[in-house]
Amino acid sequence: MARRSDAGTERDEPGSGKERLWREGVVNQAREILDKQGIKLTNADLQATIWYPEKRLWERLGSKGGVGGETDYAAAFERLLAK
Repeated sequence: MARRSDAGTERDEPGSGKERLWREGVVNQAREILDKQGIKLTNADLQATIWYPEKRLWERLGSKGGVGGETDYAAAFERLLAK
């Protein structure tokens, strides 16, 4: 959930505690709406359903992005353990 700062640049982290609470409220509200429709998700699940398609969109738009591809925390942890 990137949001524009006053300078017009994108940023990922909330600028204040008040903004963090607002973001949490938006996510909780979306999750509750889905829950009422029988779609049971955790906040982490909901974030992932947004993040992975967004990553693919940016790739299609030409972004080289970072590392990780479609990995998740469990897969990354297993790779670290193997090292």
